[in-house]
Amino acid sequence: MGISLNQAVRRFLEDLAGHDSADADIAEMNDLSARSGGRSGGWRFDRDEIHERRP
Repeated sequence: MGISLNQAVRRFLEDLAGHDSADADIAEMNDLSARSGGRSGGWRFDRDEIHERRP
């Protein structure tokens, strides 16, 4: 085949998943994210708050 085992596995997995590249998926995610506008209401993730113990 003239390619490495790693390349052969990568091609197989890409064919199996039906994706040409991650770049197209990233572009789609960025586009969807930009169009959604978000609904966080200004909330931002706070790691310390998430791990606080509450009685």
